[in-house]
Amino acid sequence: ALVWQLRKQDISVDQIVEPTSILCFAAKWVGVDGMMFRWAAKPTGRQYERMIRSAYRLLTEADVVLTYNGTRFDGPRLNQEFAKYGLGPTPPLPQIDLLKVVQSRFDLISSKLAFVGPYFGTSGKKVNSGWKLWRGCMEGDQKSWTEMREYNEQDVYELEELYAKLLPWIQDHPNMNLYMPVHRVVCT
Repeated sequence: ALVWQLRKQDISVDQIVEPTSILCFAAKWVGVDGMMFRWAAKPTGRQYERMIRSAYRLLTEADVVLTYNGTRFDGPRLNQEFAKYGLGPTPPLPQIDLLKVVQSRFDLISSKLAFVGPYFGTSGKKVNSGWKLWRGCMEGDQKSWTEMREYNEQDVYELEELYAKLLPWIQDHPNMNLYMPVHRVVCT
């Protein structure tokens, strides 16, 4: 957006230069090796559409979705892109949003993943160069994309570690027996 000043202000629609879009995402199946990373330098074109369709496919294959603030942030952002490409809603999925678990079960001084993970003994988030990183990616800088990939992938590993630590505290956790092969029984 083009703005008049740095202080708080209302931004009108005619000040928007480019609407919000998705730069990239990382994902993995819990308990399985292998990371998926998809990116698109521009919010238009075939590469961007392939990235969005890839996220859609993952969500249609998933039994349960594990996120940190995904219910309020990631999910709605992805939904708007799915609708833009005529994909329709993904199947209804049980969601485990660890931010909601943290906020409802504990009284931590901060709910940010950068605080919560290390508090519970996880490896922590990867430090990044902030806005310069996002800007570098949008400008196509390869070094920035390498850093972004490492940052995204560490977030996913961090989420999986935190999930293992908080699992006993998750109320209404989906019954995982519904998603296991018949020959394997797991704690509900």
